[in-house]
Amino acid sequence: MDEATCDILGSTAVIINDLKQKRTKDYTFDWDKALQSEGDSGIKLQYLHCRLWSLEQSCGVYVPNECHPEYITEPIIHDLITELANFEQILKMSKEEYEACILVNYLFRLAHRVNRVFNQLKVKGTNPDTAAQRLLVFNASRLIIKKSLEILGVKPLNQM
Repeated sequence: MDEATCDILGSTAVIINDLKQKRTKDYTFDWDKALQSEGDSGIKLQYLHCRLWSLEQSCGVYVPNECHPEYITEPIIHDLITELANFEQILKMSKEEYEACILVNYLFRLAHRVNRVFNQLKVKGTNPDTAAQRLLVFNASRLIIKKSLEILGVKPLNQM
């Protein structure tokens, strides 16, 4: 891993660890917790963004311009789509309450849902229409993660 990537990961860890708390709540900073790659951390969010970016680049399917719900009927993917649909409301709440933790904790929930879908539903080796629609949902997830990290002052990584 190059030095620039390490710098971004370090700043991501600190920023996300700090912003996941309510701004009026005192806490003791712990480097081990901030730098963990398991659980809810900035490094986990960066890793997920990289995984989704890599999937888009390597799966052999293009992200379609239109959604065709008949190809994505699994309840687990509907749960993810519902979480994605909450993004604008979460941004609004975070802004109105001056609490970045609302957005950060949304990102953690989104990451859990994306990982569940990622582990259960494949893109590669699937019917091309189904694969394209799943990729569309993963792409939407990645773009929301990317935008959220940028809003929080973090540069999203495509590779780690």
